[in-house]
Amino acid sequence: MYFDEFDVGFKVELPSIMIEKEKMIAFAKEYDRIPLHTNEEYAKTTRFKALIASGFYSALVVYGEFTKDHIWQGGHIVGNLAKLEFLKPVFAGDTLRGVMTITSKKQINNEKGVMEETIEIYNQDNMLVLTMTSNKFMRLSPK
Repeated sequence: MYFDEFDVGFKVELPSIMIEKEKMIAFAKEYDRIPLHTNEEYAKTTRFKALIASGFYSALVVYGEFTKDHIWQGGHIVGNLAKLEFLKPVFAGDTLRGVMTITSKKQINNEKGVMEETIEIYNQDNMLVLTMTSNKFMRLSPK
C-alpha cells in the first residue's frame, strides 16, 4: 500500500504470539543484559518475583509477526523516530497481541508523505503492556 491509500484511524490487528522463556532469555543475554531479564535467582528478589522480558524483545516479537505480511510493501521508504513506552511487565508464557493504528499523516510533496503509526501491545488479560509510536516515510501511489 502507498501513502495515499491510508487514512488516519486505519487499523491492523497484529498476530498473537506467546513469549517463550528460552528465546526471551537468549535475546536478553545478547542485547539487554540487565539481570532482571537474564538471571532467575536475581529476578526472584525483585518486586516482579520472576524474570521479565526485555521491553525491546516484547515490542520486536509482536512487530516481527506484523512484518511477515507487510502492508507497507511498495510504498515504504524508511522509518524514523520511534518511541517505546513500557507500561507493564511481560513474563515468559504471556501471550501478546498488537493493534497498529495510523495516528497522523502529512503529505510532504507530490512523491511522498510521512505517517505516524502507534502500536498498542496487550497481554492475554487484555492489559496494555507497551506502546510503540514511529514515523514512516511513504511513497504516493504511482500515477
